[in-house]
Amino acid sequence: AGFAVRTFGGQHALIHPSIPVIANVGFLIEESVYHPGDSLFVPPVPVRTLLLPIHAPWNKGAEVIDFAISVRAPVVHQIHDGLLQGAGISLLEGLIVRVAGPHGVDFRRWADGDTVTS
Repeated sequence: AGFAVRTFGGQHALIHPSIPVIANVGFLIEESVYHPGDSLFVPPVPVRTLLLPIHAPWNKGAEVIDFAISVRAPVVHQIHDGLLQGAGISLLEGLIVRVAGPHGVDFRRWADGDTVTS
């Protein structure tokens, strides 16, 4: 459709040892925006904007924060937050800002209906 897309990863994050691991691909769009899909795969290239999966049955807060720090994207927006509300999303946002912020992570939470230009 007229823009460049690169793929990374290959496996969905482990949900539970009793559940088979399935395929998963992360997408880097225009060498800028990275959507890791259902994984915390760190691409071996620079990323300007990271779409950070902050909640899923396969992740935990510490792993999400470490992933955001490892990717080193200057701007980070949340994805995978549909099951979080109120205090839960505020708690995770606060942890990400407090722990990953000093490492250069500029976390920006979207509200439903927001649009973003990176």
